[in-house]
Amino acid sequence: DNNYMVDWGDGATTTNAASHTYATAATRTITVSGRLPGGITFDTYRYNAAHHGEQRLTKVNTALLHQDSPDMTYIFRGCANLASIPDNLFASNTQVTSISNAFYNCTILTTIPDNLFASNTQVTNFASAFYGCTTLTTIPATLFANNTQVASFNGAFRGCTTLTTIPDNLFANNTQVMNFNNAFRDCTTLTTIPATLFANNTQVTDFSSAFYGCTTITTIPATLFANNTQVTTFNSAFRGCTGLISIPANLFDNNTHVTTFNYAFYGCTGIGSSTDLPDWWNDAKYPAATYPQFHLTDADAVRMFTNCTNARNFSSVPTTPLVWK
Repeated sequence: DNNYMVDWGDGATTTNAASHTYATAATRTITVSGRLPGGITFDTYRYNAAHHGEQRLTKVNTALLHQDSPDMTYIFRGCANLASIPDNLFASNTQVTSISNAFYNCTILTTIPDNLFASNTQVTNFASAFYGCTTLTTIPATLFANNTQVASFNGAFRGCTTLTTIPDNLFANNTQVMNFNNAFRDCTTLTTIPATLFANNTQVTDFSSAFYGCTTITTIPATLFANNTQVTTFNSAFRGCTGLISIPANLFDNNTHVTTFNYAFYGCTGIGSSTDLPDWWNDAKYPAATYPQFHLTDADAVRMFTNCTNARNFSSVPTTPLVWK
């Protein structure tokens, strides 16, 4: 059972009650102590017409109390004025399996502590964890080092519009991951992708929209997906990457289980008149026995070059029997 006390920072305290009216407006430090097995959340996103979280929360000073639930989904969702969190925030909650949407739209959170998830070794879901953190500029290299059970990073950093770099080994220990769908979508100031970013993620099946809308990426490392042999979809993976100037011809050599590339490079207009698109439709160079991923039975499954109109060989891209553009 809950057995907790709240010091409201104005001389008032309550026991097992989380509601208080202040006499005057001011910035105050609220302290919660005791047992709170039911957990705590600052997510009011679902319950108000403006669809925002607790706007009055500006800083968390100490670790959260232990809760019995393994689910911390949405805990700070929409807390648009949350500027600072401690590195031991989740240290008392080693049982947690989901931290998805935890900091969704925390738009003035500029830094993530290195050891934020160090104690949370059971987490399987980081989907949309930092979605919409528009002032986040860097990601600690060791952020997920202890989270070896993670299955999904779907949308984890989507819409982090001031993120400029990704650490080389960010996902090195996350060998169980299956889903990077939308992981860095709309990270519009991201300029480079580390060649080894997904080197250890051999179980991944979904890279759809992973870098969709990353408009300042200019190149893709040729070996980026070399170890991801179980991938089935690259749908819209680099869609709208208008700064991209070339595509490595061997980018998908090892991804023989892919069943759809639909719109993978849609609208990559930065590939200019002096550069060719890879001719993966060339049966002599890419025979079906070796490259089954380019010989799919669904005619639309390889529609990857739509609106890449500035490429030198765009007019030669076939639309039959498979639709490549």
